[in-house]
Amino acid sequence: PIADLLKVFDPDYLEGFIEHLKSILPPKPKSNSFNYGRVKDNISCSINLIEFACNNIHAPPDIEQALKVLKVLTYINKGYSNLRGLELTTILVRYSIMLATWRVWAVVEIDCRRLAQETLDGEPDTWLSPLVIKIRDHFLYQRTESVVLRSADFLPGVKKNSAYTIKATTRTWTGGELSADTVIDCVLDVLGVWLNCPREIGKNALWRDQGYLIEVLVDHSGGNYICFLGETWKAFQNPKKLIGQRQNGTGKKKHWATLSAVIEGCMKDHGRKEVIAGFRKVHDLLMPFVGQAETMHTIRSG
Repeated sequence: PIADLLKVFDPDYLEGFIEHLKSILPPKPKSNSFNYGRVKDNISCSINLIEFACNNIHAPPDIEQALKVLKVLTYINKGYSNLRGLELTTILVRYSIMLATWRVWAVVEIDCRRLAQETLDGEPDTWLSPLVIKIRDHFLYQRTESVVLRSADFLPGVKKNSAYTIKATTRTWTGGELSADTVIDCVLDVLGVWLNCPREIGKNALWRDQGYLIEVLVDHSGGNYICFLGETWKAFQNPKKLIGQRQNGTGKKKHWATLSAVIEGCMKDHGRKEVIAGFRKVHDLLMPFVGQAETMHTIRSG
């Protein structure tokens, strides 16, 4: 799997992908670029073609059937257009899923971790501070009973009032002994459950590995446009295969550092500037269509 991913850091591979994009994209972004792949159009077009191909195949064609050739050729061309539209829509949907997952990862694992650390360091309170302090005190003062935390008490505006139980502490901590990571990891575990992105091991925590993968790829490629590529999507679906991590374990920083080093070596072999230039060409081709999709969304939402 890692060999498949490394293809995207080869300028020749990128050039082939760019030529393919040019063959499927309309000359200019337009509102119907994403309509070619609508389910209704696909079904109608396909059934018309199937009926023509399968009906009356054992008898000589009459004039009516012969004249249908004109219309069928139109449907064939429409079928090709539908496929191009489907591919463009698929690229957009995959791109959006990867970007959003990466952002979820950053919000929970980077931004909220930083906010929690700032609270522990005595900096001005934030919306997360009450939860951080509650959990810190639970560990610090050796609570002999479990504590039940409710999301409505710590996340104003949350729709579902979910509960999270923290078990009784089994040892006495002092301020110097209590690790910030112990508190912060518990805070993030609670948030993960409340925000429906649990950090536990297994399939439910797949988003953590996916987010870290995109972070590594964006860091090397220079932008999120690497998420337009099909090989990126394949890697995104099962990131553990890239780092040799057991299926029910969450990848650690060292695992991703190893992958990062492999990618860095690959880019060095192919020429970093050439690889980055290829990614920017992909960006220049597809971003106008993303912009058109945003415009369509704004119009429909308004």
